[in-house]
Amino acid sequence: MGNKLFKVSSFPHIHANKDVKSIMRDVLISLLPAMAAGIYFYKMQSLYMFLFSAAAAVLSELIWNRIVKGKFFLEDVSSIITSILIVLVMPNFVPLWLPAAGTVFAVIFVKELFGGLGQNFVNPAATAKVFIIASWATLLVNPVEAVSSATTTAPAVSMKDIFIGYASGNIGEASILALLIGGLYLIIRGVIDWRATISYLVSVALFSLIIGKNGFMTGDAVTGLMSGSIFIAGIFMINDFGSSPMNSLGKIIFGLVCGLATVIFKVIGNNSDGAYYAVLVANLFMPMIEFFTVPKFKKEAI
Repeated sequence: MGNKLFKVSSFPHIHANKDVKSIMRDVLISLLPAMAAGIYFYKMQSLYMFLFSAAAAVLSELIWNRIVKGKFFLEDVSSIITSILIVLVMPNFVPLWLPAAGTVFAVIFVKELFGGLGQNFVNPAATAKVFIIASWATLLVNPVEAVSSATTTAPAVSMKDIFIGYASGNIGEASILALLIGGLYLIIRGVIDWRATISYLVSVALFSLIIGKNGFMTGDAVTGLMSGSIFIAGIFMINDFGSSPMNSLGKIIFGLVCGLATVIFKVIGNNSDGAYYAVLVANLFMPMIEFFTVPKFKKEAI
């Protein structure tokens, strides 16, 4: 080999004829159905949130690059993708600055501070959601809905409406169908591996049947899977290149860990955002999962 040097770039590393820009473009396209569904069910307020947060993402990255690297440039649209995911996990009634603040936190403190794209060890959008909950939890509760739910019983929603879409919960959780369309596009394009997603969904169903209670997947795995947050986490978050394993066995184990954590937070903790907390827990196990699943090669004597 001599003294020949090889330049190794940051994540993502994929065995395909793709570069980072094309991968990020595909991820952005995959989010369009969920964005369209969110705007349809939550009207103009959700559109304003997408635009405001995207502007915050671009400005924060530009300012960071100016201060640290001495020039303005955007290497890709990953910061905009992060801003979209953050809006998707927000309710529509929050002030516009709230998801924007989460976006700035995710771009600067989760992504750029650790070296930029692919260097984050936790998922930026999930971290931003937890940061917002810890900082401004009261703003995530709609006072009108809180009063009405205390005095009236919520009407039953059909499985068809849950799957196709209806206005309830966070913006991106409105339509499971829209999320599945985006996920199928990413699999077909070879951007994500189906193993982590399927492993996650199967483990959520399995562990919910084992420890389910209070109506969440009590004897009915299909009903329990009908949650938009599970599909956002299972498609877009656990397949994050920087914070998830890259080998096939590691992806399967990662999905299992995340699924177990999701059920613990949702069932035992009664936390509707449990899937996003579960992603962060699984992210912390990722180095250990990769250590035990990456094939080891023995050095041969020359």
